[in-house]
Amino acid sequence: MATKEIEASHVNDMVQEVVYKPTTIDCEGPLKSKKGSSTFLYFIICIVNLIGFSCGSSISWTSPVIPKLEGFMGAEHNPLGKPITKLEGSLIAGILSLGCAIGPFISGPLAGKYGRKITLLCIAAIVGISFITLAFATNVYVYYVARFLKGLGVGSTYQIIPIYSGEVAENTNRGRVGCLFVANISAGLLSSYLVGPYLSVRLFCIFHTTPIVIFLIFYKFIPESPIYLASKGDKVEAKASLMRLRRYSASGVKDELIDIFLACAESNSNKGGFKEIFRYPPLQKAFLICLLLLTLQQFTGIAFVVGFLQTICDVAGGSVSPSISAIIIGVLKTFASLFTSTVIDKFGRKLLAMISALATGIFITILGIFFFLLQNKYDVSNITWLPIVTLISYIISFNLGMAPVPFVIVGEIFPSHVKSAASTVLISIKFLTSFIITFLCPVLSSLLGMAPTFCMFGVFCVIGTVLIYFIVPETKGKSLAEIQDILKHR
Repeated sequence: MATKEIEASHVNDMVQEVVYKPTTIDCEGPLKSKKGSSTFLYFIICIVNLIGFSCGSSISWTSPVIPKLEGFMGAEHNPLGKPITKLEGSLIAGILSLGCAIGPFISGPLAGKYGRKITLLCIAAIVGISFITLAFATNVYVYYVARFLKGLGVGSTYQIIPIYSGEVAENTNRGRVGCLFVANISAGLLSSYLVGPYLSVRLFCIFHTTPIVIFLIFYKFIPESPIYLASKGDKVEAKASLMRLRRYSASGVKDELIDIFLACAESNSNKGGFKEIFRYPPLQKAFLICLLLLTLQQFTGIAFVVGFLQTICDVAGGSVSPSISAIIIGVLKTFASLFTSTVIDKFGRKLLAMISALATGIFITILGIFFFLLQNKYDVSNITWLPIVTLISYIISFNLGMAPVPFVIVGEIFPSHVKSAASTVLISIKFLTSFIITFLCPVLSSLLGMAPTFCMFGVFCVIGTVLIYFIVPETKGKSLAEIQDILKHR
């Protein structure tokens, strides 16, 4: 592969040579001269996001497994042979987050040097191996290692898939494509709630290797990112990759190819990796925008609510059992993510993020008010339905904007020469913030009660809505060059 990076002075010559030179590369099927089909693109994104499905199930894996490991029910239900302690259960659950925070520091450089496609293969291998290890482990220390390994894969997935999705999508469907990642994470979360209680630990783990196997079967059809190839000076493969993705002929991809070459040429003229962010004002703005969105995403309280959903439902009471509540919320979370994927390119990222943050804040504040009434011995017998309705509304509101939008913007706002480095740091901060909130909020709620905790999250959501309005630009339908121009003039 040619790896000489392109320069701005060579872009015109390169465009003439690559766009108008006939290609003999097999693009798997007939190509349109002007307007192609997005079917192949969505097929590729669905295959790639099978890793996201497995990672979603990794996050909720502990929900059905930990209760089995805590009971002495024989090897069929507890492969460890004896009940685990609360500390061991906490380590099995929590060590995933540590791996998640470290994973992007491995996958980022790997994606920058060897490409997005090979990095996706490595992530799939890590997640698959961790599931197989958990399926046959009989020692709690092996569980620690496997869960940490799984965390490396999950953290890497949160970094690489949004990058790949943003680079292969078109300007007109980039938001929709990006939202499919969150939808698959949600579907993976739901799968653990639905299947986990009815399978042994071994079968449950083996079941969740199925998406990885399907990914490996179709791996050869996944094109490398044309933006990555262009940034490395591999002009022929960049053209071929774009033709495969768009189902266009060479003339059909001409304009987009020119935009890619120009953006990569500008990126390659500014070296420095992550340090470049602090030297170039538009990149500083891009980093701060993504940092705001990912931090606000965690300060909506989503990690605390999802992680302690059963506890919240137990304390609140109500007529619906905690296990049924988890399934209902999981189903609606998945459908909300899918719905967002159909409207994000119509209404835009900024509007959805603002509506989502404000609505999320309203509903979690209502939940806080309910707990205030409960703690102060008010009669709530006539509104026992309120907690589950509020939680459902909260989850739907969160998934309409604050769940997918930060990842969509991370995948589309950075030029290629800093994208991997920036997303590495951002995703690590996200998981560290999630860990801190998940660790501290149970302590805070035990000291002050759940009412102040939920109301605190509500305040953060309102503040975040205002910040989004003034700070976050609209990136809907814009190319990388257009986004960078917007940042230059903000």
